Amino acid sequence: QLGVAEDGENFARCRYGGEGVVTIMAGTDFDYIVPSNWTANGAKPPRVGILSVTYVSEKPEFILLKERHRFAAQFCGWQHDFDPELLEQLEKSLRPKTVKARA
Repeated sequence: QLGVAEDGENFARCRYGGEGVVTIMAGTDFDYIVPSNWTANGAKPPRVGILSVTYVSEKPEFILLKERHRFAAQFCGWQHDFDPELLEQLEKSLRPKTVKARA
């Protein structure tokens, strides 16, 4: 779900397999492409198999700290509360700076 919320390509070195799971990419060096129906309309991924992925951001401005915080609390049991203003400041610091040209 975080990969849907943040722009850009997010999954690197993605593998899916395990006992009872057959994919056409098994035994290859190609990244597994997560099917769109795993995230469409509130769907959930299968309960069988092992998904291994390295999550990356193409650009710093694609990082959504508030969403990451929410997902960490929802899916990982994280209980640390950040000040919303601090999260906003951190997100702003990741956005590219605009420079005005001098006339």
